[in-house]
Amino acid sequence: MSRSRAHIAMVGVPAVSHVLPSIEIIRELVARGHRVTYANDPAVTDLITGTGAELVPFASGLPVADNDWPDDPIAAMGLFLDDAIHALPRLRATYDHDPADLYLYDIGAYAARALAESQGRPVLQLSPTMVAWDGYHQDVAAQLWQLPGADAPTPAWAAAARDSSPACR
Repeated sequence: MSRSRAHIAMVGVPAVSHVLPSIEIIRELVARGHRVTYANDPAVTDLITGTGAELVPFASGLPVADNDWPDDPIAAMGLFLDDAIHALPRLRATYDHDPADLYLYDIGAYAARALAESQGRPVLQLSPTMVAWDGYHQDVAAQLWQLPGADAPTPAWAAAARDSSPACR
């Protein structure tokens, strides 16, 4: 049985701790003959291109270079959301003309899910950890569930996906 060559797109965030856990998966997909594109900040170019994947560069606004993250976990999650909202139009500019057969995305790269769902393509989230830490529910999750709209499926993303879609302009 012959396998067809698929276009697999990975969308990540430029924190090395988020890139390294999936890098061998990317390397293996390339080794198996798939075309793999990897959208991420140019700061992690060497890690990505070392696998044989093609870098799709986009600048991230996450404070990974200076590690100046907010102390408040909700504010930190807001940075990821803001970064993803700004990334979505840039991802659309690339992948609406060259859609992937499968989208992989880091847990912090929310834009990939919105992109894949808008294209009707399969999507798989990769996470660099199984459980954030012992006590996560007390430290973070309980606060997240108190946010307005926490019980609705990604209301901020629905608006961002709608507003950046060429079909809705």
